[in-house]
Amino acid sequence: MSRFFKEAIGDFLKHTPCSEGTHSFLHRLHDDPDRRIDGIWQSSLDSAQQMNSFEERAGFVGCLATVWRFSESANARAQFLKKERHLEKAATHLEKSLAKAITDKKAARKDKLAHVIEVSKWLIEVDKVLAELRSRLRSTAVLDIRSDRDGSRQRTAFMRVASNCFYEVTGEWHDDWVADLTNVAFPDYEITTDMVISARRGVRSWAWPKQEG
Repeated sequence: MSRFFKEAIGDFLKHTPCSEGTHSFLHRLHDDPDRRIDGIWQSSLDSAQQMNSFEERAGFVGCLATVWRFSESANARAQFLKKERHLEKAATHLEKSLAKAITDKKAARKDKLAHVIEVSKWLIEVDKVLAELRSRLRSTAVLDIRSDRDGSRQRTAFMRVASNCFYEVTGEWHDDWVADLTNVAFPDYEITTDMVISARRGVRSWAWPKQEG
């Protein structure tokens, strides 16, 4: 890696709070013997004719760190989806309980009313949590990856978000850039451009995910 990117990554790690995974990813970029980040950067300069300053490099490093953070978020999204399904089942159970209470001819009117009030309160709370969950899930639809074979969910999310990032900036997917970055990010797997294309195939919305917090 060029001295300029070593400085940009070092400065980012020094001044930006990062997860352990983000640290590891950036250190792999820093120590990459193939200097793939330099190749991607030079190609981006050739295609976009940007200024080649420390600030631009630092911004690029920050963008890559964000891509990694979103890839980590894919697993959290899967947990949100699981929680959503459990809450939907709970809501269905409460609705059935409510209907049963209302139609129970043997129950005393007072007891029936108390049960209806209690169940209705729980339904309102469940609906509130579901609404919040669904709002978060809509903002990260690009990370909706159900299967996770040996960490494949995070790798797929990384490829999707990196593809999204490059497309937003250059108007092209740059699958070769994404493959190179993914091979640095996940060095135990050999990622090809065909795998990148497959990762982004079928995504309904490429809106950039909203970061939490």
